[in-house]
Amino acid sequence: MERKAAASRENKDDVKEDASTNQNTTNVKVHKHSILNWTAENVQGFLMKHNLPSIAFVCHGINGEELLGLYTMCKTNSLSMYRSLKFELLHGCNRILPISTYLRFMSCMRVVCDNILMLDGHTMNKSNEHDILDNE
Repeated sequence: MERKAAASRENKDDVKEDASTNQNTTNVKVHKHSILNWTAENVQGFLMKHNLPSIAFVCHGINGEELLGLYTMCKTNSLSMYRSLKFELLHGCNRILPISTYLRFMSCMRVVCDNILMLDGHTMNKSNEHDILDNE
């Protein structure tokens, strides 16, 4: 009985380690090797895949690194960025940007970007970001 229980615990641990290893490998592949290297076409494909045509319009011509920058700006000042994107979409193609679309964009980007932001040290507090932006 003890052997069986020990083997069972061991198998569960192995499975968890394997799942963890696979998840980390997947995260590294998705984050490290994809979004920073996305072309404008990759960005458009990602946004359309997630049913975000309004965001795709606003993001026309930007690559993955620039999309990551947009997401960082949205995280830093969500309300202001929502208003800016809404204004740009309204004046660019006379369409509205529903808050549900903006929130879905943030959710999709969170899955893809948050780990890379932490791994690469792109996270900063709001006061530091304002200082950086003011100096440029």
